[in-house]
Amino acid sequence: MSKFDEAENCFRAVTEQPVSNKSERDIQDAAKVKLGHLFFSAEKPDIVAAARMYLQVHKESPVFGEAMLGIAWCFLKVNKPDEAIKPAQWIISNLQESFFVPEANLLMGYCYFMKKDNQNAFDALNQAVSLTEKPMVSVAARDSARQVFDATWVQFDSVQVLALDLARQLPTPRVECKRKALRPTFDKVHQAIEDYASFMQRAIQSDRFESNCKRILDDAGIILNPPIPTPRCCHNPHNKPDIYSPLVDDL
Repeated sequence: MSKFDEAENCFRAVTEQPVSNKSERDIQDAAKVKLGHLFFSAEKPDIVAAARMYLQVHKESPVFGEAMLGIAWCFLKVNKPDEAIKPAQWIISNLQESFFVPEANLLMGYCYFMKKDNQNAFDALNQAVSLTEKPMVSVAARDSARQVFDATWVQFDSVQVLALDLARQLPTPRVECKRKALRPTFDKVHQAIEDYASFMQRAIQSDRFESNCKRILDDAGIILNPPIPTPRCCHNPHNKPDIYSPLVDDL
């Protein structure tokens, strides 16, 4: 059994399990997206099977944006730029802070280029380049968030000790009064920790996005900065560059 078949079987097994809560459904949606990627990037791509996987992802899922991007690439792969633009535009309009926005702009640039709408193609591709070159989460932002978290953590230690102490006591009127007085501070510290966890999750996604940056910039550059044509005397009609070759890259 090939590695491809093993991966497909593993992801498919996840999708076939019964779900009882949102977390399990989110895991299934993630597996469906991975299956879509497998079918799309296979040695013999099955674009229909890939699209079917992407279309099964729930709108409330954390991977819905990735599924929408996959659907857009599927439409573009079968030369339907008008249909591909719709999910790409949805990502740009509704997931403005998503790391999929630069690639959605790249995809729209290809769509407009195929439609011979050069101005919109250049605008979308330039936007893709601009968003890709700009750091999603800067070093300064990470340092600032860490300093705030460290200060909050010191406060959390004292708040946690007091909260645990009050939790062990009988709920007398005096204890209940102390618990009520502590609640705003406890909630504030807890929210700060949650915010930092969310920030670090975005930082991790930013690091992962870095691996896609060169591909997006190179793909956009194929149209924005096309290679100099080969002189006529050296032209080889059997070795023409294919400007659409980046479209077969992994999602």
